[in-house]
Amino acid sequence: MNTPEDILGFAYFRNSGGLRIEIQNINDEPAMDAWLRGKPLWADWFAKLQ
Repeated sequence: MNTPEDILGFAYFRNSGGLRIEIQNINDEPAMDAWLRGKPLWADWFAKLQ
């Protein structure tokens, strides 16, 4: 069974009308807030992909 630490990244849900919702781990919130302020994106799962 996967644990939250094993899940990498995010997922999208798109309905038939084209609406897209991004589902993301809450632990990434500080990194996403910094990214929206113009800082480089850094999240634990992103670093594991490098």
